[in-house]
Amino acid sequence: MTDARAAITGTRFATWSVEPLQGDASSRRYARLRMGQETAILMQCPLSELASLHAFMRISGILRDAGLCAPRLFHLDEAVGIAVIEDLGADHIATCLRKDPTREDDLYAQAVDALGRLAQIPPPPDLIRLTADRAAEMLAPTFSHYAPTAPADLRDAISDGIKQSFAKYAPTPDTLSLRDYHAENLIWREGHTGVARLGLLDFQDAFAAPAEYDLASLLRDIRRQVSPDVQMAMQARFADQSGRTLEGVRAACAVIAVQRNLRILGVFARLTSLGKPQYAALIPATEALIHGDADHPAMAPLASAIEHLIRCKALP
Repeated sequence: MTDARAAITGTRFATWSVEPLQGDASSRRYARLRMGQETAILMQCPLSELASLHAFMRISGILRDAGLCAPRLFHLDEAVGIAVIEDLGADHIATCLRKDPTREDDLYAQAVDALGRLAQIPPPPDLIRLTADRAAEMLAPTFSHYAPTAPADLRDAISDGIKQSFAKYAPTPDTLSLRDYHAENLIWREGHTGVARLGLLDFQDAFAAPAEYDLASLLRDIRRQVSPDVQMAMQARFADQSGRTLEGVRAACAVIAVQRNLRILGVFARLTSLGKPQYAALIPATEALIHGDADHPAMAPLASAIEHLIRCKALP
């Protein structure tokens, strides 16, 4: 990709300082641009992935139109795959809680309340829909990279079990889901009020999903363990706000979290094989989350198959 400094040559940001930022699991790169007290974020992606840049800006516009806090676009150069976007702040929820763990209940409550606003946005009709069939298909990386030696009948049992569980407990993909809705993608904006207090990031892969999808992403966070009391309180808060039963919310969260984290095991295994060992370190925490959710009664038919799959993993 283009050097960060070269990427902003000829723009109004050309003389701003460039501070590289830690990237994510994608091939995108980020930097914070700074001029005095003003800041912006430079986002770079390979030209082969321009579609993800377009998707990011499209969803950002939808979120802002709905009154939520998502980055504005300042500059776009598709020829080199860069965008300069609004800097929503440097402190995500995970950072805030490392500084002050006593705020966990309050900050997660704000995140759940934002989900209530998100649920009011009709998902664009052309978005991918997380149907039961698609939920099963999305496990392909798990079988290819995490447990490549798993026997065919085990793969079929898990795929069929996930499909049946979604059909029973999370059957309706009618809610706009940001998909990676967790503490490191939620910026806490001290001094702002209302929904402006929570900045939203990393939503280029948004799809239409069951209502509890982003709640499961938030509470079953691989990088930050949410305390059990807060998990239970946030599920109750979500149920109250959405008019769903608490039992139904918990069952849907368990089913979605197992499917989501099984797929993430495959993604992490693939990234590890590509020379990114930091992702191998996240695999035990992912497995632990799966074990926990597999204990829910909604997952009882799949519990033993999941245990067998984890024993088939390719990584130690």
